[in-house]
Amino acid sequence: MLLVIAILATVAASKISAVCALRQHASAVVVAASKSTSTSTSASAPLRARHNAGIALFGTKQPHSQHPKNTAKASTARKMSSSSTSTGTEGPGPGTTPSTFAIPKNLRGLFAGSGLYAMSQPAMNDNILDLLPPEKKTSDDNNRKNIKILYLGTASYDIEMFRDKQTQCFVDRGCTVSSLDVALRDKDQDAEANKDAIHSADVIIVSGGNTLYAIDRWKHLGLIPHLTAAMERGCILTGGSAGAICWFDAGHSDSADPETYGAPMLEQYGRDDKDTKHNTDDESSEYDAANKKEWQYLRVPGLGFFPGPVVCCPHHDRVQSNGLLRATDFDAMLLAKAKASSKSNHPKSVLGIGIDHFAALIVEGERYKVYQLPDKEGSVLNVDGTDAPVFAVAEDGTATGVPGVWIKRVLRRRVLLNGKNNNNKSDDDNDNDDDLVLEAMVAPPEGNIAELLAYGGDNLDFGSSSLNEKDDEEENQKAIDKCRRENPSGIQL
Repeated sequence: MLLVIAILATVAASKISAVCALRQHASAVVVAASKSTSTSTSASAPLRARHNAGIALFGTKQPHSQHPKNTAKASTARKMSSSSTSTGTEGPGPGTTPSTFAIPKNLRGLFAGSGLYAMSQPAMNDNILDLLPPEKKTSDDNNRKNIKILYLGTASYDIEMFRDKQTQCFVDRGCTVSSLDVALRDKDQDAEANKDAIHSADVIIVSGGNTLYAIDRWKHLGLIPHLTAAMERGCILTGGSAGAICWFDAGHSDSADPETYGAPMLEQYGRDDKDTKHNTDDESSEYDAANKKEWQYLRVPGLGFFPGPVVCCPHHDRVQSNGLLRATDFDAMLLAKAKASSKSNHPKSVLGIGIDHFAALIVEGERYKVYQLPDKEGSVLNVDGTDAPVFAVAEDGTATGVPGVWIKRVLRRRVLLNGKNNNNKSDDDNDNDDDLVLEAMVAPPEGNIAELLAYGGDNLDFGSSSLNEKDDEEENQKAIDKCRRENPSGIQL
């Protein structure tokens, strides 16, 4: 049910405020982004949702192709950018455009929206093993013992239960599974043994849990160069939730949720008694209206192996214990980052990838594909009578579509609406917060990574190759520092 629709009759005449609430089988949804809280949800092209403080804008329909109803393949086939396709040879720099990001030719991985749940599904494991080079692929269980799986459970504090659940399917297939436990010990760390474990792995699984703690811990122990070398040689990198975020430049993270801190995690899941050892399907918290928790999502740094300054949001269609729909908060986070950059310089674009709880983004070199677990709910819905998928999750987390992956980009509104700047104003005049909006679309079921990076064209450049070189958001950095003090990883503050 669509409660309110705001139609933009004459774009240049005046600003029109609109708020639309999504209910089941709504034909389109746009919620204006509030300056104080996250309130925007997303629709896809050809009916594209663009979000701005106090303004809800619908884009014009573009040519599209037909896809089956209510499947991930219902995503739009609209050309995602007018910019040229990346050759993967030119590195990014100041004034970077989407077509200049180098795509690592050996990057291979499966990045899932959920951690413990996704990694314990045989279908996800099969997709991971399909990424192995031909000489490693086999249907013979006796030969799979040569496939070395390394589990890195730092984000969940090396808790045995999480390790066992996320590696059992690989054990069942005859793979050789080992774990690198570096979450809690400092004195007994064998740097050479840690290096050898990473360098010999065919597949590295990173657990869900506290992303900020894991990244800081790896940095503290000097593991990041070894993980980088693993990526460069074609090792398969995988995981869900924190295990997905870590491979991107940054992530929309629940690392400020006290329930993800070491002490409560070890207390609840680290004991040997059976009552607490097997009572969860995922590391992320669930929402209880009678016991809403007060914490905020953070933009945390990642390893940056996936090309470009991309923010990854797992559990994109879920509500956690703080009562906030992650997709909604993610939209606001992307806008906040772009607006913060405009305070000291020209505004810079921000690109986001939202992965639903039961979906995964699979990457193999310059190509990607979207995987969805069968018979599961998610955010992608085709409404009867249309072929334009919409975001189908209510603010309480009720999903009425199928799992999918969303591409989101902060752009300049004047260019979006007019096709060009015809206001006779300089670029400096156009570089202000009110001109920045968010556009979103469902990722096609497969394609080139360069096309995802080029979504939105050269409307705004990215400024640099990383979102983490300078954090323009003082509040976000203060919140990160607070988490590091409360949940110390050993990294120097």
